[in-house]
Amino acid sequence: RINLEAREQVAQAVQSMKAQFDSIKPSFTALAIGAGAVAGAIALIGKQAFDVGSSFELGMAEVNSIITDVKANINTMRLDVLELAKTVPQSATQLTGGLYEIVSAGIPASKSLDLLKIAAVAATAGLTDTSVAVNSITTVLNAYDMEITETQRVSDVLFATVRNGIVRFEELS
Repeated sequence: RINLEAREQVAQAVQSMKAQFDSIKPSFTALAIGAGAVAGAIALIGKQAFDVGSSFELGMAEVNSIITDVKANINTMRLDVLELAKTVPQSATQLTGGLYEIVSAGIPASKSLDLLKIAAVAATAGLTDTSVAVNSITTVLNAYDMEITETQRVSDVLFATVRNGIVRFEELS
């Protein structure tokens, strides 16, 4: 009789535990689904970071392919672009596109970062990307045979034109 009562108590305890597990099962299912979603999001972020890094490195390789300035150090330029990306709301990839445009416009690589900084600020203020601002600035510098030291003045005049609503940077480049 004691054995029978003990069995009954054990059976009741097991049933109670089963009911408790059944009641939390949906929570575990939701947790597993949530964990899967988080893992998917992390993978997507990782892929996007890889894509951005790849785009940046491809852009720097393109810049390196057209540099004729033997004093230029592509690794220093790479670090400078990454640092600049921290100070302006333009991505490193966008800045690299601008750098390519600067070098392809015949600006010596050794002077390209100064122009890039000015163009990045102008691009931000003018609601465009760095390449567009670079094209506008270098077009004026080259058309009027101006020195690179005139970059800030050219940028200011172009931005004043944009700010006054006459044209957009895209139309100036």
